[in-house]
Amino acid sequence: MFGHVPFKFTPTGAGKTLTFWIPLLFNGNGISIIITALNGLGDQNIAELQRLAIPAVNVTGQNATDKLFKEIEERQYRVVIISPELITQDRRVKTILWQSKKFVSHIFNITIDEGHCVSEWGKEFRPEYSQLGRLRWILPPQIPFHIVSATMPSRILKDVISTLNMRRENISKVRLSNDCPNIHLVVVELLHSAKSMYDINRVLRIHPSPLQAGSGLQHVKFMIFCNSCRDTQRMALFLREQLPPHLRDKIIWFHSGMTQEFRSEMIEKLRKGEIWGICCTDAAGMGLDIQDVEVIIQWGYVKSLCTLMQRLGRGARSPNLEATGIYFVDKNYNKKRGKGGMKPGSKRKSATQGGASKKARSSGAASGEVRGPVGRQEEADESESSESGSEEEETEENVEGASSSVEEEYETAVMDVFINAHKHSVCRRRVANEYFGNSSTCMLLLPDWIL
Repeated sequence: MFGHVPFKFTPTGAGKTLTFWIPLLFNGNGISIIITALNGLGDQNIAELQRLAIPAVNVTGQNATDKLFKEIEERQYRVVIISPELITQDRRVKTILWQSKKFVSHIFNITIDEGHCVSEWGKEFRPEYSQLGRLRWILPPQIPFHIVSATMPSRILKDVISTLNMRRENISKVRLSNDCPNIHLVVVELLHSAKSMYDINRVLRIHPSPLQAGSGLQHVKFMIFCNSCRDTQRMALFLREQLPPHLRDKIIWFHSGMTQEFRSEMIEKLRKGEIWGICCTDAAGMGLDIQDVEVIIQWGYVKSLCTLMQRLGRGARSPNLEATGIYFVDKNYNKKRGKGGMKPGSKRKSATQGGASKKARSSGAASGEVRGPVGRQEEADESESSESGSEEEETEENVEGASSSVEEEYETAVMDVFINAHKHSVCRRRVANEYFGNSSTCMLLLPDWIL
């Protein structure tokens, strides 16, 4: 693949991260730069590298000091993990790292983890993703890029290639089916108001019997994905109320508004089985590697099948286990989506941003503080759009808006078919396989030691 940009599409839990580290064995003192969306992913990777005795650093808004950038420039780390905000906006990346010929000469690749975010988040939610293509002009052309994702259908792939300023003839694709046959897909129609959270009791029974409560038996490990930070807390409190006081800390809520230390601690407790489950946003989503989550729930409608499959893909990471992925939707989701939807270019305050100005959000992004975002597709869609300043810009926005409208209609149609598959005697797995192009890919069975 020399001279080509490798795109790797493999299922969640199939060992994509292994392709980050293997090249380190064959590149002497070479440096790999990993661009990742979430602080939690970076911390997880650092833990893996520490076990392998490979010097690495996860650059965040909290530790991004001049001293750290100098250590990176002096090549004290073989792996540098960084957010799109920091690598495109922090002046020290340009003045310390890119200006150092020795440092740049040691870079042997740049990996964009969860590459679908370039398209799904780059337009509004985290616009720095759309600026990653500039690196192609800043850095020497011989430094290869490496893009990986479990959820990149052809529509998103085309957008990523365009955004990253790549030529199609220089692309090499390694595509495996992202179907996870050990995750059973279920869609459940809400019978009660979503705000009541009452329907969760239909599939998740956490009422402990006296015998179980005193026996030390572990509960089914679960993750409930919600579409807002507020709902993660409401869901966790609803479930806690059904438990005796001494067991209520077995269920926690988890989102980007919490400290990184707390999130790392809770993920480790979930891994060890010290807590039963978490009610979370995507801050605990993409790339999270916990092998034995048995129940994954998506609470509420999501627009993108990519988002849904990323979340449900947190279950049964071990091929020897099975999990159930449950998607709760309101029976009137179609009507509500129509009322609540936005036309391209319209404005709405983001619930989590509190209507913050674009300038304020950009300031936070430049410091790298937004890595570890709430990560909801809804938030990306609800970000305030910039106003055009010229007739030419308005024309471009109209064209882009029309394109976005077509894409949104397509995603809506796919999700409708997925939700209502049972009405048409269609398997939901087939819908997902067609959407991701799995029918034209090969299946690869990897040894357990790789997984």
